[in-house]
Amino acid sequence: MEAGKAIPGPKIASVLGPRGIPVPKFCEAFNKVTSAANANYKVGDLVTVRISIKDDRSHDFTVSGPPVAYLLKQEAKLSKSSGNPGKELVAKLPMSAIIKVAKCKMVDMKVDNEDSAVKMVVGTAKSMGIEVVEVNLGVDSRKSEEQVRGTVVLPKGIGKNIKVAVFAQDKHLLEAEKAGADIAGGEDLVEEIKKGRKLDVDWCITTPDFMAKITPIAKVLGAKGLMPNPKFGTVTSNIAEAIKTIKSGQIKFRTDKNGVIHVNFKSINANDSLTLRNSLKSIAGGVLVVKNTLARLALERTGKFSYLSGKFSGSVAIIYSSGIVEAAKLIVDFINANKEKMSVICAAHINELLTVEDVNKLAKLPSLDELRVKIMRLISYDIPARLALSINSSSMRLMRVLDYYSSKK
Repeated sequence: MEAGKAIPGPKIASVLGPRGIPVPKFCEAFNKVTSAANANYKVGDLVTVRISIKDDRSHDFTVSGPPVAYLLKQEAKLSKSSGNPGKELVAKLPMSAIIKVAKCKMVDMKVDNEDSAVKMVVGTAKSMGIEVVEVNLGVDSRKSEEQVRGTVVLPKGIGKNIKVAVFAQDKHLLEAEKAGADIAGGEDLVEEIKKGRKLDVDWCITTPDFMAKITPIAKVLGAKGLMPNPKFGTVTSNIAEAIKTIKSGQIKFRTDKNGVIHVNFKSINANDSLTLRNSLKSIAGGVLVVKNTLARLALERTGKFSYLSGKFSGSVAIIYSSGIVEAAKLIVDFINANKEKMSVICAAHINELLTVEDVNKLAKLPSLDELRVKIMRLISYDIPARLALSINSSSMRLMRVLDYYSSKK
């Protein structure tokens, strides 16, 4: 019910009437309690009401604060949660918002400490498709020597095309255009931005000699976090290299006023993992998560697939299958359905190392069963009756050949 806003009506009457509770009297008492100044919720907030009916038909009620899901929606400014929380993220919340909700709900949750409440709130957030991860470095942001800022290039990119604008002149402007800058210009571009042109980019780069000329638009760029900065490598004479680095997946990081760096974390959840394993079982395959050091040692000692040894770095899983085309199809489909959670590093088939591009090409090929059907259709298409016996005999021999070679792979 909404705190302080109970009105006698069909909905309330249908619940209270059959139990002998006078609706107008209940609404008056409820509104008085939930409008109190010391309540841990505001008028209009959704609250939970528990009504106890005694043997003599009298009753009393207790009110607890808004449900955790309701508070999380308020913090994230959501109208509804995710319909598919395992795969769809609908919002992001900093840990400060989670702690705020946990403190509000500690009494209702009947937990002993704040940490337990936070864990419960985080669990609810995940079930709603709300992403929550925060790393605290414990630095004092008031001290300049403890300010943490910089850039890092993500090994697998950020999952989208990164747009770059370059402010430069003469040879640097030509260099930017050749290197793939999305927008490149000199003083004319600065003037356009001063007049209101909007920059739909993720990064801005300039050269040291042009830095002073973008001062008139410093506030515009700074408000969007686009102002070039030597610490981010965006004030440089090597324009081409800067564009290449940024577009390969460079992101910024810095501490906020509380000395905290906020980062996103995405991983395959238990449901996704189970789906992947079951799909691999259907093609006589599986997935193994091993320690990189043990994997490298095993590869070197057995000598088989030793060329994969250098690929075991970071979070790596081994996926195996009896059919490489089927495995490629399955993995590519899984990755497309779980963007930014998983990617292919490489593949191996017999004694050949396959690239990511090779895997994508394999995924587009027809499977062995599909090939068999297509070949049979080609052989059987529009044949005279007198050739049927001969063709069928040839088809059977072809099928045996295909089976033989498939068993060898």
